[in-house]
Parts: sequence; C-alpha cells; structure tokens
Amino acid sequence: MKTLVCITAQTRAHEVTYQNFVKNLLEPLNADLLLVVQKTGKSDPFRERAILVEEHDEPEDFGEIIDSVSQNYGLKDWRQLLQVKDQWLGGIKGPGEHKGSAGILILYRHLLQQCLLKNGFLEGKYDWIIQTRSDHFFKYPHPPVEMFDRSAVWVPEGQDYGGITDRHWVMTPFLSLFALNLLIPMLTYPMQMRHQMLAMRDDWNLERYCKYLWEEKYGLTVRRFPRTFFTTRGEKDTSRWSAGSFHPPAGMIVKYRDEFEEAERNAAMLKRVGGWKGIAL
Repeated sequence: MKTLVCITAQTRAHEVTYQNFVKNLLEPLNADLLLVVQKTGKSDPFRERAILVEEHDEPEDFGEIIDSVSQNYGLKDWRQLLQVKDQWLGGIKGPGEHKGSAGILILYRHLLQQCLLKNGFLEGKYDWIIQTRSDHFFKYPHPPVEMFDRSAVWVPEGQDYGGITDRHWVMTPFLSLFALNLLIPMLTYPMQMRHQMLAMRDDWNLERYCKYLWEEKYGLTVRRFPRTFFTTRGEKDTSRWSAGSFHPPAGMIVKYRDEFEEAERNAAMLKRVGGWKGIAL
C-alpha cells in the first residue's frame, strides 16, 4: 500500500510537531508528503521533506482566487452564499462576510485536488490519500491503512461540531474526487445552494457543510477511528480561530483541550491492548 499525505494552506508548528509527524504518520505508512500551501519565502522541515511543494500567494481576499476559478463556469454570483450564516466562508470579503478561515480551507481543498489531478497522483501511484494538518501532534502511530474499508472516507472520532471534522481525512484516490470537491458546487449552482442551506439552518460551519455535501449530495460513507493526535500551535504562529493556551500536561500550547484529552485516552488504550491489532474498526 502506497500513501500520499497532503498538507494544505499552511505549514505551522513544525518546531513542535514535525518529529512526531514523521515518526507516527509518515514512517509507519511509508508515505510521501505533498504540500499545497501559502507562499512564505521561508523553508521548514515539512517543505524539505515533501516530494512536491505547490505554493500560492496570500491575498487579502481569498474570494479573488475563487473568482478566477468561477470564470471557468461563467458565473460571478457565488458570493451570495455569504448570506448563509454564520462561519463557513471565513476569509472571503463581501457583504455579510464571515469570521474565521473556513472559506480558505474550502478553496485549498480545491487547489489540492487540482494538484493531485495535474500531477497524475490519482492514476494508480497511490492507494490512499490523507489530507491533514502540520500542526497535528501525533501521540501514537497512525492506524495502518490496511485496516480501512476502501468504500468509506475515514476520519478521527470527535471534533465534528454538528457535522464531519475537516482536520484529517483518509480516502482512496477515487473517493478524494468527491471528498475534496467542496468549492465547485458553490460555483455551479449558488442560488440553489443558498436556498437549500438557508432552509436547513442558520448556523453553518465547515463541518456541517462537509456533512451536507458528502452525505446528502455525494452519498459518501463516513467511518471513524480513535483519535490519537491533537492540534497545537507554535509560539510564533498566528491563528484566525482558536489560539489555544499552554497546557502543562501536554508541555505545549493546545488548541482544543477535549481533543488533547481524547488523544491521550486513546493512546493509552492502544498501548494496553497491544496497538491497532488489538481493536476492530
């Protein structure tokens, strides 16, 4: 089994996470690393390790990049979706703009998918695609991909916020064509989406948007595995959302305490039962 691990948007917290990222993710899976990230003009261990680094400029309004994508569809009215509240399009300017960075993450899923396609990474070279974050601290080795059912998209338990967590996805190349396709539906039928989403709720986030597309539009099967990693932050890193705080039991900044505690419990459980072979997914 050959796996491609993909980091999108930013490489952050490398001084805290990189060693365990390699030890507990890349090496156990014998995985290659791909970056589709913002241009910084700086090097870091993730960039040095990657087989390919595709960089993009960081505009003040990430909607400008989406505008350029939308020209391929002859549509210019996708920003009406900003009327659908409340924080699933952060990073995009316009009347009623949202807080946070979820709109940027939607865009970067599209940029990642286009990178995978144009470089032929979905044409048999890899058996699995993992989309994840550089600021994950992996407490325990990642589950072997051989444990996963290939008919499902796999995500860690927790951090769903009413939908499906967006922080770590494990999928086959074929299913990645659907799972990463968060942007194009916004550009092809924005008015229909606006009406549907407004009728459903008024508190949308990225996790609920993923669930809406994956389950209701694409019919994807989602399955979960025990979480053994948590999100941290380097001391000099900025954040558009949760900054977290220093957590003495972790010895580092922890963004979400419940995520850290779940990772701790699961890592301890796996050690007790002899690793992933001791549980059934």
